[in-house]
Amino acid sequence: MAVPKVLVLVRQRVAGKRAYVTAQDDKGKLLQLPGTYYLRYNQHGKSQWQRVGSFIEVPSAKLALERHLTRLTAALEHNLPLPTLSGRSGHSCQMALDAYLAARESKGESSSGIGERRHDVMLFLHFSGKAALEEITRHDLIGWRDHLLRTKAKNKETLLTPRTVYNMMMTVCTWLKKNPLHSVSGLLEQDDWPDYEESDPLPYSEDDIAKMLAVATPEESFIVRFGIGTGS
Repeated sequence: MAVPKVLVLVRQRVAGKRAYVTAQDDKGKLLQLPGTYYLRYNQHGKSQWQRVGSFIEVPSAKLALERHLTRLTAALEHNLPLPTLSGRSGHSCQMALDAYLAARESKGESSSGIGERRHDVMLFLHFSGKAALEEITRHDLIGWRDHLLRTKAKNKETLLTPRTVYNMMMTVCTWLKKNPLHSVSGLLEQDDWPDYEESDPLPYSEDDIAKMLAVATPEESFIVRFGIGTGS
């Protein structure tokens, strides 16, 4: 996995419209130009931007970002905890996830449920490359949504269903909102969520019902028979 290249640009007004102009010459030397400086790099086919401000701040900000991307690339290759960009204040995504899952476990959630939540959130974090909660944006979630909709289901030749993608996004958004370190909400708009059609649940066969009744307690047996009688 190659380390993303960091480019330096300046936001200016050109012919009355906002434009981003390259602030480096052919040899990579920084150019002092009027306007606000930004750093840009590509990750998973998406442009990522970091506002720097003035020219004097560019060298140190660029060096810090390049070092961060080098550490991040190594972490992604070896499935290590994601580093936090030096110089930025924020709440660690990894710590927020651990605290959130610990709270869920204390409330009695099953180990399989905890594992599924961790799996989905870590997939998102490794895709976005974000290490602090404050760095996560709507574009990160939309990019992940589009990536999932192009991803094949595990051990299958078919793509993940829109309903599965919806559920995975809901897991991440719930973690963002309810983690105990720093709540993040309102990133997505209604139209950002995948559309899916509700399917009717498959009915139990007579053999399935017989197997459930064979191991059910009297109370569970009553619930099963009540459901059969009412068509629930």
